[in-house]
Amino acid sequence: MFFDENFFNGEYRNGFYVSPLMKRTWAAEMEILSTFDSISRMYGIRYYAACGTLLGAVRHHGYIPWDDDIDLWLFREDIHKLSKIPSEAFADFGLTLYSPTMHANYQNTVYHLSNGTDINISEEFLRRFHGCPFHLGIDLIPLDYIPVNSDEEHIQDDLYTEACLLGFDWEDMKEELRMEKYADLVNRIGGFDPVGWELPQRLFVIADSLSQLYNDDKDGVVASIPFKIEEQRRRFHPEWFGEPVYLDFENMKLPAPMEYDLVLKAEIGEDYMTPKQVYTAHDYPFYKEQYNELLCLFERNSLPVPEIYKEL
Repeated sequence: MFFDENFFNGEYRNGFYVSPLMKRTWAAEMEILSTFDSISRMYGIRYYAACGTLLGAVRHHGYIPWDDDIDLWLFREDIHKLSKIPSEAFADFGLTLYSPTMHANYQNTVYHLSNGTDINISEEFLRRFHGCPFHLGIDLIPLDYIPVNSDEEHIQDDLYTEACLLGFDWEDMKEELRMEKYADLVNRIGGFDPVGWELPQRLFVIADSLSQLYNDDKDGVVASIPFKIEEQRRRFHPEWFGEPVYLDFENMKLPAPMEYDLVLKAEIGEDYMTPKQVYTAHDYPFYKEQYNELLCLFERNSLPVPEIYKEL
């Protein structure tokens, strides 16, 4: 992707200062997004701008000034297509697709396309990612049908939550207790036990499977299960998505749900066009720890810190 050098200047947007380093981080994420778009077109995968990325496209024609990541929605059928793409298709661009059923240590049910696992200050990497040295990526959020029956929905939510929490807490629990809880969970979900995976990864494979239980029905509304559990409002009628409409996003265009106004009202509320400095679940910027590692890397190698990295 091409970015005019002025794009990388720090600036105030809606009274919020966006640093030059954040601008380069935005550009790196958009580079990954551009590659994902090309691969998606090649394999017939449909996706939509999601969450803060969708809101930013509609309200700011780009990033929300205090946002630092990119989120996309994919219906589960497109997630399945995505999972079948040979890893080489991404590796050729220096990218890796992570999912609970593809990587043993990936403890999440949101899929993720990443440019690495370590800070990289090689000339090739910095040229490819517009001077951004951090490992980062874009989140690919599955959309699944949820039960029409509220009792079934509560059961699905409870089991999904239990599987994830047990996975997160696994290493901190005593062996006897965690195996007892695991056996109880497997029994409650009808004996499904993905033995091809080591524990605790099986728990995230289970959670991913629980999210998909009602997709054959094609009734009612869709949601991203983990996001819906966090905030019950995030439910959408599938017909709101349809044929994507393309919205300006910085210097590119992003596919958005056809009825993005209804989607944003359902997700955020009627006043979604009013800017509010609400941060994501992680600390802003997400690369705080990586930034400190970066400074240490320059120090260890007795290298001067370039000007573009002197401001967080």
